[in-house]
Amino acid sequence: MSVTDDGRGFDVSAIEATADQRHFGLQGLYERARRIHAQVQVSSRIGSGSAVELRVPGSMAYVAARSRRFWFRRS
Repeated sequence: MSVTDDGRGFDVSAIEATADQRHFGLQGLYERARRIHAQVQVSSRIGSGSAVELRVPGSMAYVAARSRRFWFRRS
């Protein structure tokens, strides 16, 4: 999955360096990606927008039909 924008952008390294102090968004993104064995790449330049790319392993993205459980019951 890839998400891009043409916004103001930001300094990724500065945000990552202060994640424990103020900016939990990227830190949370990286933590969640690790939980599902995904790879995430964030790129941005001030004045040029930002891009986030998430690569999820097929084993996490697709579930075999026999192991699916529905959250609802059929009447």
